[in-house]
Amino acid sequence: MQPFTFTLHLQTYVRGLFVIQPKYDQEEFARLISASDAFWPALCEIYQEDYKTIEHVKAVCSFRNTQTPWLIIIFSTDRRDILSHGLHEISHLADNFTRDGENRARFIEYVYMTFHDEVDKRL
Repeated sequence: MQPFTFTLHLQTYVRGLFVIQPKYDQEEFARLISASDAFWPALCEIYQEDYKTIEHVKAVCSFRNTQTPWLIIIFSTDRRDILSHGLHEISHLADNFTRDGENRARFIEYVYMTFHDEVDKRL
């Protein structure tokens, strides 16, 4: 599996970036996010610094505030693991963007289905 990224422009929220890598690789991560249209250069540098601290996790959601693009990173080659970790991280993202249960559920459904479709195209 080749590592990949895709930007998600949420309907009423700020955009974000999913990064799927087979394993932790700082140089590859730097190339992937720099090549995307999701972040400006200074934010790329911040996320590259953050990346150095996540070597021993399987997935992470990095969220600054509702005005700054978010980042979800998943380390796996297995489709089921990618989707499972993606759903888990999307739920963390929903905690930051929504205030009540109904909106949270709608947010998760929309983001997860878009994520799922994109993963299916790539794997």
